[in-house]
Amino acid sequence: MKDKTDSECLSNKVFSIINWIDFSFNQRFFYKNTELTNDYIYLYASFLFYMVCDKENVFDSAIRDYLHESLSKVLNELPQTDEVICVSRIKHHLLFGNKTDFRYLLISQLFYTFELIGIPVKVDFRNLLQEKLLFNEKEFAKVLNNIINPKLITDKKIIQSFSDYLDFKEALSSYNSLRIANIGVCATMSAGKSTFVNALLGDDYLPSRNEATTARITSVYDNDHSQKLIGFTMSGNKLAEIESNVSEKDVDSWNSDSDITRIFLQGDLDNIGNNGIVVSVHDTPGTNNSGDKNHHDITVNFLSSQKFDVLIFVANATQLCINDEYELLKEIYEKVVKPNNLPVIFVLNKADEFDPEKEDISQIITKYSDYLCEIGFENPKIFPVSSKAARLLKMAKKGRSENLSGRNKKELKTIQAEFSDLTSTGIPQVEKYIEKIIGGQ
Repeated sequence: MKDKTDSECLSNKVFSIINWIDFSFNQRFFYKNTELTNDYIYLYASFLFYMVCDKENVFDSAIRDYLHESLSKVLNELPQTDEVICVSRIKHHLLFGNKTDFRYLLISQLFYTFELIGIPVKVDFRNLLQEKLLFNEKEFAKVLNNIINPKLITDKKIIQSFSDYLDFKEALSSYNSLRIANIGVCATMSAGKSTFVNALLGDDYLPSRNEATTARITSVYDNDHSQKLIGFTMSGNKLAEIESNVSEKDVDSWNSDSDITRIFLQGDLDNIGNNGIVVSVHDTPGTNNSGDKNHHDITVNFLSSQKFDVLIFVANATQLCINDEYELLKEIYEKVVKPNNLPVIFVLNKADEFDPEKEDISQIITKYSDYLCEIGFENPKIFPVSSKAARLLKMAKKGRSENLSGRNKKELKTIQAEFSDLTSTGIPQVEKYIEKIIGGQ
């Protein structure tokens, strides 16, 4: 397995922190018929808040801000309480000789959080935990030893309390060890690239309009366990912003922010599984934006400097072989494809806009294939697709039609009448070919 790049290691770390914090605050704890969730979460958040606010702990300021905001929100939403009462509630509860003691789990989860963040657990914090959680010195030494090696814990009730946490840790560790299959996507402006990416991924991950919408490199990582879209941004080599529930408006705003240089997202992508790999789709800015010449440099530099498993070129099927497209294809072939022997998929987007009585799509594909061969691409693989139709059909299939705009709802009715099923949009054929190239599916 190849070593992960710096950006891949960073994405693993930040996504792990976001997912862990989300898991932590959504746990529930019971003793018999008594719910102890608020007591446990209050203590966890309070201890973590203490460490986050410690100015001597050196870690990334964006992570600090994200944690501070998350913890403040949780603590403000919880009912006002006393930590001594909380500790007494999650401490020993006798039941037929067995006891439930959530303090073991609490310390273990706090230490795991510090490990993810990358800050050491100092002696004074250990002493604080021992005092506040009502352990004597001998008991606490035993607890710390058990945390390092949970197999030493013999109490069945305590072991049971670790079950969900250990399952989460194992799933996260397994996910982070997977190979990342990188898919680059590029196009000239207004080819419908963002709509294609949304159709491929099965949701509105990227804003799509008739003008240039992608101004930053946007990398979307698949995670089968994701229940929502999470993300973060970079400004040069620094983390800029972290978001635990990303909307299309967030991505649109990030794209418009001149200080942001790259966007990272993670969600459960449609028809893509983590069977031995993590698929990452990298969307690049349209290269012929007359309002911003940097778009071309950002795209070409990124494609030239990164290692990809496959490149997807999205062409506007109604405007093929124009000068801007030719120049981009020629440059990509010379700088990216040829040196790396990189597989390329050519997507003829907006293929449904042809009048079949006047234009033969097979002849258009043949002509475009000859054009690509002249540039240097050998045996080009070309797929005619209708990204807009595929996107709307996938949304409808997922039961998300109500989330569509009024205009999109009207378009969906027309599309459902014109297209027999999703296969007729061409997107499933692209997905299968990607599978064939990257393997591991």
